[in-house]
Amino acid sequence: DPALDVLSARSRLMADLLVAAFACRLTNVFSMHFTSVHGVSFREVGITNNDFHQTTHDEPGDQPTVRKGLLFQMQQLGYFFEKLAAATEGAGSLIGRCAVLATSELTEG
Repeated sequence: DPALDVLSARSRLMADLLVAAFACRLTNVFSMHFTSVHGVSFREVGITNNDFHQTTHDEPGDQPTVRKGLLFQMQQLGYFFEKLAAATEGAGSLIGRCAVLATSELTEG
């Protein structure tokens, strides 16, 4: 599915829209999911098995595929934070008036 190849583009567009909405004070609260839990691949970074979640259960050892997928997800979150930090508001930045709860479903077993 070609749509699976554009996760970072979709995530960055959503981040840009949210920053604009915050800056214009159209919203003060949001919830965003990067992906669903099951049936996800990160083709942009070479993870094509179509079930990243299951990989987190099955990959042995240091789990290099899991680490690669988590890094990819956190890079997308980092983009959002960079945009919030770059958006000025008064004497500070937009990120200065934000409280963010960001989680991942994953941890090292």
